[in-house]
Amino acid sequence: MVNSQHPPLYQTLGEVAGIWLVATLGYYTVLPALGFSLSYNSAPFIIAGYFFIWFLIAMTGFKDVLSSLLFENRLWVYAATILAAGILVPALLVQVAQLATPYGVDVSSYSDLFFATPWYFLPKVTDILLQQTLIAVIVLALAEHIRSVRNVALTYAVLFGVPHVVLFALSGASFAYATIMTASAFASAAIFPHLILKVRNGFVYTFVLHLLFYFVLVLSIQTWPPIHTI
Repeated sequence: MVNSQHPPLYQTLGEVAGIWLVATLGYYTVLPALGFSLSYNSAPFIIAGYFFIWFLIAMTGFKDVLSSLLFENRLWVYAATILAAGILVPALLVQVAQLATPYGVDVSSYSDLFFATPWYFLPKVTDILLQQTLIAVIVLALAEHIRSVRNVALTYAVLFGVPHVVLFALSGASFAYATIMTASAFASAAIFPHLILKVRNGFVYTFVLHLLFYFVLVLSIQTWPPIHTI
């Protein structure tokens, strides 16, 4: 039975899309207008703070939908786990940074990923926190209307994967980069909904997995042979 206390599904999905769209547009317009770089490596504190503000907005705006997650465990468990992951990944990257930086990479708006320093992961942590919060809202809202976890996952795949296709088509990202990120978005449908709906503290696990994905991607770029077209 659908919880009548919650807004209609279309309203929740529309609000999620609105927050994501405004946060993204603000990142590409407001920060440069204020004189800040869009590189996660060059302006880690500013960008981290920007996404953290949007994370707080999302948590506040969707607190009713997220209530089942917030009371799964004590808040300090979430905070400690996220903090530990946020420290571990850049600490590991310090070792990777001693390796040769890839050359021959086409410079684009995504080049900060290719030349990621440990500082890259400070804003990436808050960026992922915002993303995973919105993902959790989508999954939980869908679960109120769709009983099958499998069908929730399939619907989530469409709602989360298709926008990636449109985003990268409009952004002019290279085919290799767009393919990797879009395929990963669709692949997350096989993992995230199940963790959020069926596993205790699953939200934390989705965050850690998402962060580790970027670590593995950066590690691969910085240790594999030179990449020219990614």
